Amino acid sequence: MGFVITLLIVIIIAYIIFEVHMGSPILFVLDCIDIYRFKHHKEFKYTYLNQCVPSLTPEEENVLKQKFAYYNSLSHDKQLIFGYRIKRFLEDKSFIGMEELEVVKEMQLLIAATAVKLTFGLRYYTYDCFHTFRIYPSQFYSRLVNSYMYGGASISGVMSLAWDNFLHGFETTVDNINLGFHEFAHALIISQQNDVTIPSFKLYTADYDFEVEYAKRVMANDDFFREYAFTNDMEFFAVAVEHFFENPVTLREKLPNLYLCLAKMLLQDPAGNTPMSRYRTSINGKMWVLRPQDENTL
Repeated sequence: MGFVITLLIVIIIAYIIFEVHMGSPILFVLDCIDIYRFKHHKEFKYTYLNQCVPSLTPEEENVLKQKFAYYNSLSHDKQLIFGYRIKRFLEDKSFIGMEELEVVKEMQLLIAATAVKLTFGLRYYTYDCFHTFRIYPSQFYSRLVNSYMYGGASISGVMSLAWDNFLHGFETTVDNINLGFHEFAHALIISQQNDVTIPSFKLYTADYDFEVEYAKRVMANDDFFREYAFTNDMEFFAVAVEHFFENPVTLREKLPNLYLCLAKMLLQDPAGNTPMSRYRTSINGKMWVLRPQDENTL
């Protein structure tokens, strides 16, 4: 009897802690399951989704197959999830063509697909803080910053994109530059600042912040990260995400801990077969860092 009472007390305390610090405790538990699944390379089966989620139309699916290579790499079950998330993402978003640009369905699909790919390991993928997407034909002038820009994500919930540059990001995948990934990386951080709780971000942000300082020192005289990454922490994260998806193997080789932090935050491993227990993680708020030169000590 005493054990049962103690267990109930522990559950109640845990519930209160989760409610205060993480939002919904139920969602937190689900996210913990996702984190465990990712770290231990466990896959969920989604075959039941054939009957219970709206699917993409044949025309929409053809756009993704022709224009968005990542979609073709997914299993049938994961394509169902991907398509469902695109539908959900598009439900409450407005797309406005600027400078007489006509917005067509393909533009909406590719923007949504980019957002979904970035968050495909997470339960949060709708970017609720963002409601309007302004699409420009090419580089545009922003009176807010008094400069020409290719893209921007505002705390007001508006994202601006230069369409030619957006497409270039997927047509050229070897330059570590992808406007879509860059701006949606900003959108994730802005979402966090607007009280959206992403548990994997909350768990690993301290580790990430620690590793960024190391990466900045190491990469200061290396052209792997373009100079723009060192503008501020927001830009460094966005550029790191571009590398994470465009050149994951090289990022893992050069900065294994930074790669691992991003993998654990986004719950994705684009480099493939990364042993999640290979690198030391934070203990009591401090980072036990494994550098490339330390690998022979394992």
